[in-house]
Amino acid sequence: MKNLVYVIYVILIGIMTCTCVVSCGHKASESETYLSRLDSILGNAHEYEIQKKRNMSDLTHKYMRATDRMDRYFQASQLSDEYMVFCTDSAMKYIDVCMRLGMETDNRQWKTAAMMRKADLLTRSGLLQEAEEIMESINTSGMTRDELIRYFGMKIFLYSHLGTYQGGGSNIYYALERAYKDSMMKTIPRDHPEYLWYRGWDVLGSPGRDSTLIPALVAKLEKSGHNCRQDAKEAYMLAKLYEERGDSLSALKYMALSAMTDIQIYNAEIASMEELARMLFRRGDIDRAYRYINYSINKSIGYPTRVRALGEMRVLDKINKAYQEQIHYQKHQMEVRLEVVCLLVFVLLVSAVWIVLQNRRLRNRNAHLASVSADLAKYNTELTEAKKHIEVSNNELNRLNEDLKRKNEQLNEANYVKEEYIGSVFTICSNYIKRMEEFRSTVYAKAKNRQYADIVRLTEGNDNTRQELKKLFRSFDSVFLHIYPDFVADFNKLLMDDQHVMPRESELLNTELRIYALIRLGISDSVKIAEFLHCSPQTVYNYRYSMRNRAKGDKKDFAERVHTLGQFVREDA
Repeated sequence: MKNLVYVIYVILIGIMTCTCVVSCGHKASESETYLSRLDSILGNAHEYEIQKKRNMSDLTHKYMRATDRMDRYFQASQLSDEYMVFCTDSAMKYIDVCMRLGMETDNRQWKTAAMMRKADLLTRSGLLQEAEEIMESINTSGMTRDELIRYFGMKIFLYSHLGTYQGGGSNIYYALERAYKDSMMKTIPRDHPEYLWYRGWDVLGSPGRDSTLIPALVAKLEKSGHNCRQDAKEAYMLAKLYEERGDSLSALKYMALSAMTDIQIYNAEIASMEELARMLFRRGDIDRAYRYINYSINKSIGYPTRVRALGEMRVLDKINKAYQEQIHYQKHQMEVRLEVVCLLVFVLLVSAVWIVLQNRRLRNRNAHLASVSADLAKYNTELTEAKKHIEVSNNELNRLNEDLKRKNEQLNEANYVKEEYIGSVFTICSNYIKRMEEFRSTVYAKAKNRQYADIVRLTEGNDNTRQELKKLFRSFDSVFLHIYPDFVADFNKLLMDDQHVMPRESELLNTELRIYALIRLGISDSVKIAEFLHCSPQTVYNYRYSMRNRAKGDKKDFAERVHTLGQFVREDA
């Protein structure tokens, strides 16, 4: 019982191991696919920039055609949101327009929204103190739930940047970020579009985990079109959650998805590329990491942000050090290869001199061998002719041997058949003579006793003749099938599938099979066959004609094919 439990345990462990290996291989292939797609999209980034500028131009025309303050405010706020991750100067311009319209109309919601947009932009640009002053000046009393959600989200965003700028670790800004995360989770409803994003920030880095968060994010991303900033943010969050769990392949996949989405919407403030470069650097993919961090830095030049610049510089410094080590290693390898090449060149020169000397000696030998080769060619020609004659003679001899062997086999078979049938005939004749003697004695006795009626009864009719004929046929069938046991099966193979001939249960052969058994024994004359079978030659002819029509293939050579039937079996004493 213990052994059975142990075996089951080992099998389960093996199945789990195989499943893990297959799963890891699938994840590695999937993450590599996403990275390849990202490389392709990165090569076409200028096309997405052109599309982004075209969209911004359309929005600008709509803003220019706005007729009232509400329409102008709506268009300006939309432009500020679009420029927020594209061009800081243009974004600030339209934020100021929103602020001015809010002050002109004394609309508290417009002013509050403009102030939070400005704080958001300043935070992204690295002007964190200015952003904090603006956020501190906002009055939260009377705010709606949506405004509070945006306010808490802006506070979380600001204090996370301040904490990072202060050097990480434990500081007051991270504590404030934690407090506003708690406030956000108490305020934001589960059906809010950004609930999963903020729930991720709440769980990330904390001791507790939400087992439903990752499946919910995966399901939402599978249904999305990956064409908006929210999709990029949620893919980024999913990657960070997977990274925290130690699933580096899934983290790589979703960070690449976030980067692809950011590039396609042409987001200049693209944090996912920096994170992706860091992940790839840790995996040893230096070339990709360098390419991605350079793209991120180039975007930062057009969209300056001091907080992200620090992280990018750290990653770039690590990549540069890795490149230096790689270059040093390649230089060392180049020196070793150069030394090997020099050694090979020296060996090549020595070999060339040796080859020249050997060629000179070979030329002298070749001159001597040329005459020998001429003689050998002559002898080879003569030998080839002789070989051909020998081959012809051998083939002819082999053919004669095969014919002789076949004739011997036929002769042995014929002799054996004659022996079997002669013995059988002598036995039949002896038995017949014995029965005739018994019959004569019986007739004589009855005649002597004047029992003429019994004599007449014994001699009239042909029952005795038929019985003797049946015995003769059965003896013939038995001897024939003893010599050729497979004759019936082989004979039926010559016939069509639905025309097979099978004797009755009480018979070994029937009349049709006996006719072709006699043909197999070499008796082809229908008259002789008819005499043996005690029937008319026309009957034999009719049987042969009918059987030939039931044959497969060419019907003309049916009789010749019958001559080869049956596996000859000889039992030697």
